Amino acid sequence: MSLSFSTPEGEQLTAVQTHTSSDLWFPASNFTCLSLNGTEIDQATCDFGPTYFDITKAGAAGDIVPLNFTNNFNISYGDGESATGSGYIGPVGFAGITVDNTEFSVVEEAYWTGDTVTDGLIGFANPLLTSIFSGSDPTVDSHKNAREYLPWFYQANADGLVAPCEWI
Repeated sequence: MSLSFSTPEGEQLTAVQTHTSSDLWFPASNFTCLSLNGTEIDQATCDFGPTYFDITKAGAAGDIVPLNFTNNFNISYGDGESATGSGYIGPVGFAGITVDNTEFSVVEEAYWTGDTVTDGLIGFANPLLTSIFSGSDPTVDSHKNAREYLPWFYQANADGLVAPCEWI
């Protein structure tokens, strides 16, 4: 199942949902696709959907900004896929609900086996599973520099925009 998101500039993106991770992320328009061994390959090989996140366009109005600390996004999945990038904050809408202070990531490098339909991923799991880290070097990330935040649904709940679910 895919979910549609919109930026304040009207850019429409789709994300596959997962309940085993917590982050919301989209690949940057200039992201680097990596092979399993980490070498750069053609961007189309990652098979993301047709729309990439253009941070220069989306951030032009000043409503989407980098997080206010040096950070990196770094996630690896059980099937071997991985993504790294940077964290941002700004309004993200879904199903008619806009969460003004959504933390999300823009992926700059990925080893990914997409479906050519979805542009990114949204996780609905616990905030303990978020993947933003202090510092700019993902090779030194660990629980010691992990920075927990409220994922989209949890932030919507904290803002009073949605009712809590029993799994929260």
